[in-house]
Amino acid sequence: MFRIRTFARFVLLVALASGCGKTLKPGQKPTYSVRGQVLVNDQPATNARVILVPLSGTPDERRPSAFCLSDGTFELSTYESRDGAPEGEYTVLIEWRPALPENPREQGPDRLGGKYADLKTAALKVTVKKEPNALEPFRLSLPKTAGLPARSSDRG
Repeated sequence: MFRIRTFARFVLLVALASGCGKTLKPGQKPTYSVRGQVLVNDQPATNARVILVPLSGTPDERRPSAFCLSDGTFELSTYESRDGAPEGEYTVLIEWRPALPENPREQGPDRLGGKYADLKTAALKVTVKKEPNALEPFRLSLPKTAGLPARSSDRG
């Protein structure tokens, strides 16, 4: 019985010491969970794409990204699905190109008019810390003429 407990403790210790969690490949940085939400005129931006561009780093560096769910929430991915983003300062790009009704495989024009998708003019910034990150919602506002979909409660 003593040998079994000792062996079990040894296996557990080896597993913990070897970092059972994420195994980084060469060139990868540790990532931290990043969750947020995109709202446009207080409506969820379903299927909007959020991309983080590092303020420092190389041009070929991975850019964490995600698509928003039906409630506008997202969880960033860098190397694997929903693995988060490396620590650092980022510019946030957001593009909202819903599928075309006549061909769902094709995307329509950016409903945000490119206002948040241009790195030269993007004003949204975030900091990813070495911990789980819950970002404040991105509350974007556009004129009602921008062609936003009607809320489900607005439909007859």
